[in-house]
Amino acid sequence: MKCVHELVEERARSTPDALALIDGDDRLTYAELDARAARSAGRLARHGVRHGDTVGVHLERSAELVVTVLGVLKAGAAYLILDPGFPAARLAAMATDAAVGAVVAPRGGHLAGLDIPVVHPEDARTAAPLPHGTVAVRPADLACVMFTSGSTGRPKGV
Repeated sequence: MKCVHELVEERARSTPDALALIDGDDRLTYAELDARAARSAGRLARHGVRHGDTVGVHLERSAELVVTVLGVLKAGAAYLILDPGFPAARLAAMATDAAVGAVVAPRGGHLAGLDIPVVHPEDARTAAPLPHGTVAVRPADLACVMFTSGSTGRPKGV
């Protein structure tokens, strides 16, 4: 069994010019997607993100979100989507409950009530990549934290 980011790495090696992602007018090949995710992982690692950490991702649905999630996985961390449409209090509760150590959010993004280091995805575009295989990620490692809707009370991380 392989991790998601490893499958993308394999495709980047075997079919680098194949289209991997379309977001409006933006198109990324597997090679471009993998390279951008490696730069994102490198930026996260330089901000102290380590294997087993949880990283909040506070981005709109976009190619940047996919790149960031793959970068988080390459860094050996798990991701928690912090939907920009959620109220600030809910985002803060989710981040606290999941013990988020860093958040990826655009400059000017609003994360009231969160005293957590913020990494800007714009900075990752020119960052040094995290070399493949730097972090030993296993398929059994936590990859994603999701929260229940809270229909029976307070939302719970699963």
